[in-house]
Amino acid sequence: MIDENLARSRAHRNNVHRYRRPLATQLSDLERACIERRLSEEQASMEVLSGDNTTAIKQAEEFGLVAQGMKIVPMSFQNVDIHAIGLKATRGDLILTSFFEDVSLAARRFSDAFYARRNAMPSQIQAGVYSAVRHYLQAVKDAESDDGATVMAKMRATPVSDAYTANGRIREDQRMVHDLYLVQVKTPEESKGPWDFVKLVATIPPDQAFRPLDRSKCGLVGK
Repeated sequence: MIDENLARSRAHRNNVHRYRRPLATQLSDLERACIERRLSEEQASMEVLSGDNTTAIKQAEEFGLVAQGMKIVPMSFQNVDIHAIGLKATRGDLILTSFFEDVSLAARRFSDAFYARRNAMPSQIQAGVYSAVRHYLQAVKDAESDDGATVMAKMRATPVSDAYTANGRIREDQRMVHDLYLVQVKTPEESKGPWDFVKLVATIPPDQAFRPLDRSKCGLVGK
């Protein structure tokens, strides 16, 4: 089940890249509409499959795969998913994430403030949105302008250092590169309280976590 979902996710991901490429070229209105529809269908299929992680992990627990020593590496899995399924079913699973509350003091302060208001820890998506909006608004303030090109230039020139990441930067292809983290889900016995779900296994630096700029196919590179 897990291997099958992984293969299907890769196929849909490849199709997403395949359909995105022609959108950057000149197309008729009909051609563009058809490609955009297919792209939307492939993206929706990927989202559905990511939701199948929950089922796959529950089945792995039911059949005792973790107890037999198998390491589960779910795709697109976050702390909110662990909270929904529980530590018993997810213990030992390996997850690649861009954020978790104990990665830094800034992350812990932000997470505690978030928890105080929402009664839940922030997911990597929520922390990422916070970082993006904060970086944009700071660039508007520093540039004393809301002109798109002016603000974008300021955002690229300014390192991203906040609760989400301590060493992020926006490359000329507009990708924000930063550390990623391989974490492992704790056992119920290791967890010290609500939302204490993961422990750090390894930090992946930006040059290993993201496609190198010299391999980017973005048309903005070199301009």
